[in-house]
Amino acid sequence: MRASEARFKEFAETASDWMWETDVEHRFIFLSEESAAYISPGFQPAVGNTRFDLRFAEDHDWQKWEKHRADLDARRPFQGFTYDRPNAKGEVRRIRINGRPNFDSDGTFLGYRGTASDITELTRREAALRESELALKALNEELEQRVEERARELAEKTNLLQATFENLSEGFALYDAEDRLVYWNDAYAKFVGPIADQLRQGADYETMLRAFIASGAAVYSKVDVEALAKERMARRRKSGSNYELEMADGSWVLLRRHETRNGGIAHVHTDITDLKRGEEALRQSERRLSLLMDSVPALFSYIDRKKRYRFTNAQYQGMFGTSAQELNGKLISDVIGESAYQIAEPFLDRALSGERVEFDNVIKNAEGESRDLHTAYVPDIDEIGAISGIFALVIDDTESKQRERTLELATAEAARANKAKSEFLSAMSHELRTPLNAILGFAQLLRDYSDVQPSEDQMTNIEHIVSGGHHLLALVNEILDLARVESVGFDLSLEPTNVIQTIRQSLAVAGPLADKRHISLDVSAGISTETCVQADPNRLKQVLLNLISNAIKYNRDDGSVTIDANLTGDGRARISVTDTGPGIPAESHDEVFLPFSRLSVETSQIEGTGIGLTISRQLVENMAGTLDFDSTPGEGSTFWLELPLAEPAAQQ
Repeated sequence: MRASEARFKEFAETASDWMWETDVEHRFIFLSEESAAYISPGFQPAVGNTRFDLRFAEDHDWQKWEKHRADLDARRPFQGFTYDRPNAKGEVRRIRINGRPNFDSDGTFLGYRGTASDITELTRREAALRESELALKALNEELEQRVEERARELAEKTNLLQATFENLSEGFALYDAEDRLVYWNDAYAKFVGPIADQLRQGADYETMLRAFIASGAAVYSKVDVEALAKERMARRRKSGSNYELEMADGSWVLLRRHETRNGGIAHVHTDITDLKRGEEALRQSERRLSLLMDSVPALFSYIDRKKRYRFTNAQYQGMFGTSAQELNGKLISDVIGESAYQIAEPFLDRALSGERVEFDNVIKNAEGESRDLHTAYVPDIDEIGAISGIFALVIDDTESKQRERTLELATAEAARANKAKSEFLSAMSHELRTPLNAILGFAQLLRDYSDVQPSEDQMTNIEHIVSGGHHLLALVNEILDLARVESVGFDLSLEPTNVIQTIRQSLAVAGPLADKRHISLDVSAGISTETCVQADPNRLKQVLLNLISNAIKYNRDDGSVTIDANLTGDGRARISVTDTGPGIPAESHDEVFLPFSRLSVETSQIEGTGIGLTISRQLVENMAGTLDFDSTPGEGSTFWLELPLAEPAAQQ
């Protein structure tokens, strides 16, 4: 028994599969050495544990293991159960086991016996094989698709080939190495025409060729038939030689010859009549296109991938005082000059990479004059995405550039004149304020501090002086503000400004003016009391006061003014001032924000200068905002401004 057991162990250790045995509780009671190394590589003993106790922690396939346990509990044999285990080196290996239940002579279940093997490499090779098969299949499919696409493209580009394959109009003939005819089709017989009766197996090619030339089926120059036959025979023996043959009926045939593997010659005769006519039509089309391109005022050219000219129109040739023959094939750098080419080169490279580009350049023409050119490069991309060259469209902008420069000089001169006007208004406003303040001061002294009480008429006159002086002072101050806006601008201090607080402060100032005319002031705010905009607080209050005071002044008695504040949804807040006045006629809308424009109220008793709205719009725009209005005659007007939102100062 010991000898038998030793032989069994030796057999188990030398076998390609490993041996194992479990008891009725599925605990290992025997393992060959290599099986033990895989099943329990130093982590915990295998003997005394079940396969489930030694399960790899990273194996989360619970369903597989539950099925395996069910097979064991049912005493069913199993094959090909696979799972992952680390070996003694810590490498994760794929194990495959087979097992059968073990019963004694009376049928008592004793456990399981079985074998195991490492199928890691086999699994990897199978996976690699599947990946290779999939990759090969995908490659074959891609190649087949490309071939099909290319075949369709060729068929679309060449109507002759399409007709040939669809109608089987090509003629085929096969000659062996000794120039004897061994095969031909009906199309070939139709081609040879008058000598078709000589087509038979073993017919000599040279004899048929001489007969064909002599028959006059094709158009030949007036040369000796013998010499022509020798020349055709010499060409016939050059594999791959092609030539076109004009037939007596006006059709054209392409003759192609190819050497076969056994030394024979295959003849292919294709009717190219349509192709020849198409070529002639193409030449005519190119001629008409050339005439058309020569008639347009722009400079046009076609440039290949090597940056050489392949086509130029008459205007392009005239720019450089040369001809199409002289330009075709020349490098661009040799024509437009090195300095101009340095500017154009990066745009050429971008166009050759598939990008459409435009740029300006200065090039000297044939007379040495500098010309301002605007160039557009459009890549010539075919159906498969290949770039063959560049279409170049060049427009001579010299005259328009000169007009632009003249306009820029005129604009600059106008700006200087406007600045001078603004500076003059600013200086005059300062000069006017000094005597005006003196007049107001003395008038107020006469009214309030005179030792002799003025008479009623005198007091009325003094009040007129004071009222007119204040009105004139307001006018001077607004003119000064306007001059500052147009010349140097306002110094704005932008900061988070509370919208509701600013509205309330403005209403407090404008309230007495509204009370005099029994005009109600209402606020309808759709924003929180914490909402802020990015603005100069003082200037924002100045703008709101101007809008509210205008809404009061140009309103009707017992009317109303409504101030709305809402969010616009694009990161801005809108403040609207709506009145119940007469509104503004549509024909006067363009004049509302013009300086000193008071529309139809110049002759009314309403005081004003017509500058407030002009200054207000400038202020709002300098704060990155917008000021505008909507008006309906007979119903009233709504002036509104929008400013960007800002976080309250306390949250920054």
